[in-house]
Amino acid sequence: MASAKKIIEKVQLTQSGLLKQLTCLQPANRKKSSRPDYIAKLCDALPLSIRSDHLKDEWKLMVIQQPEPEVDISDRIEKYWRYFIDLKGSDGGPKYPNVSMVVKASLTLSHGNADVERGFSRSGCILTEDNTAMPLKMLNARLSICDGMLPYDRKPHLVPVTQHLLTLAHHAHASYNAYLEKKKQKESEANQKKAEEEAAAVARIEAEKHLKEEGKKLQSLEESLKKTKTEQHAKEKLTDSLLTEVQDKLKKAVQTGDATDIAVAQTLLETARAKREERQTAQVANEMQKRVDKRKSNLLDHFFKKPKTE
Repeated sequence: MASAKKIIEKVQLTQSGLLKQLTCLQPANRKKSSRPDYIAKLCDALPLSIRSDHLKDEWKLMVIQQPEPEVDISDRIEKYWRYFIDLKGSDGGPKYPNVSMVVKASLTLSHGNADVERGFSRSGCILTEDNTAMPLKMLNARLSICDGMLPYDRKPHLVPVTQHLLTLAHHAHASYNAYLEKKKQKESEANQKKAEEEAAAVARIEAEKHLKEEGKKLQSLEESLKKTKTEQHAKEKLTDSLLTEVQDKLKKAVQTGDATDIAVAQTLLETARAKREERQTAQVANEMQKRVDKRKSNLLDHFFKKPKTE
């Protein structure tokens, strides 16, 4: 205690900032004139929705109305402030609600990290290398059990079996069953979704494969049509040239009156006309082929058309 008093006297941390403002909670400093300003600044530093002027007026009123409680100076500071927090007003509520709220918030501030370090150590004893997959909910539950066993020297057989304990056990069992059922349902939904995605992927691959095959067939058909059209165009050109030549030859044969030339020219003319009729027939076939190709294309477009989303 002597060392702590010496540190408090010499340390510079209490001369400014939050530590300085927290000195207003010391019982010996409650009635000092500067403490209303300290409590107001402390309120501003905390996440509280309290007006500073109301808090300062309430603090001054508490100093005037309430005498010092009969508390031993060696007692903990929360015991001293409990006296003021438990005071009731005419309406049955806290007599000094704003001051009580600021004091409670201030006294919850950690004095160090020892509790946190102990919590890490306890968690490390439970969360071993063999239990790294333990969920956070289970870890918190086991830590709560350890805290509950402390009053009984961590000996389960010393815990009294009461009706309240049995009720809590039933509730815990029901909650655990509900948790398992919910987990099972989530896994089932996840498996169903995965199966649907896999089926959709397989169907998409099959559709792409079928479309690729149809594309190859159509490409081959188009190449054949292109080749046929090229040959047909060459035949048409040859037929037109032959027909012109035969007509000229027939004209000359008629002028000369040569019967043999006339007969030959007539034979060639009939052949050229027959070729022209074949060309016209081939053109009709090409038109029919185009209509068939168009129907196939429409059929494929309809088959692979994506469904509309609602």
